[in-house]
Amino acid sequence: RSQERAERASRGDQDIVAGCRVAVLNGRHFPAFSAGDEGVVLAVDQEAQTCQVRFDGRPQNRPVQVALRHLRLSTGGTPRGATTFSTVADEGGY
Repeated sequence: RSQERAERASRGDQDIVAGCRVAVLNGRHFPAFSAGDEGVVLAVDQEAQTCQVRFDGRPQNRPVQVALRHLRLSTGGTPRGATTFSTVADEGGY
C-alpha cells in the first residue's frame, strides 16, 4: 500500500481533486479519451481511484470516468476552493 502511495505521489495524482484541470498521460488511448486530452475534474472517488472528467471540446460534454493513474495535473493546477469531497450528484451529474 505504501508503494502504491509513493507511485501516485511520483505522478502527482494525489493532488487531483474536484475542480482541477487534468490532462491524459502520453501513451493512453481509449474510446472516450486519449493522450493529451484535457478537462476539468467534477468528482473524485478515492476508494476506487477514479474520477469524473468533463473533457474540453466534446460535443455532448458529458463526464467520463477515468482512472487517476491515466491523468496528470494540467498547467492550470488546482483552483482555489477545490475539494476532494465533491460527488457527481453535487455537480448535477447522473
